[in-house]
Amino acid sequence: MSDEALFKECMSRFATGVSVVTTEFMGEKYGITVNSLCSVSLKPQLISYCLDRNSNRFDIFFPATEFVVNVLDETAEQTSVSFSQNNIKAWEKEFSTSLELKRALCWMHCRTKYRYDAGDHKIIVATVEEKKLNVSKSLPLVYYRKGYCSIR
Repeated sequence: MSDEALFKECMSRFATGVSVVTTEFMGEKYGITVNSLCSVSLKPQLISYCLDRNSNRFDIFFPATEFVVNVLDETAEQTSVSFSQNNIKAWEKEFSTSLELKRALCWMHCRTKYRYDAGDHKIIVATVEEKKLNVSKSLPLVYYRKGYCSIR
């Protein structure tokens, strides 16, 4: 196993929640699946996510000043797949209002504050300006060892 493959295998042992970051670009809605969402600070309220420089949506998300983080619920596996594969046609039915997705546990409306270089990625740090919780009893969508799973 190559060193890079071993690193990927080690990281696959870290279970993560799944979120989709959404933004508008030239009048169109776009999204990208991320599992690198991280709480950075409580005061001020900051989050971060990592953006692959080789992503076909890098030029949309890197300059974005406003975006919404949609933390996906356990029923949103196909939503995650659609946004990870850049399946624009499938996205149309996923949005509820503006940049919020239907199958989310919560929504955080953010404004980009910092951008940092990090190897083959950029780290986007943003201020959380508005937060909304879904009142459903759904559990989160979880990604572990290269696949989706339940926490039940």
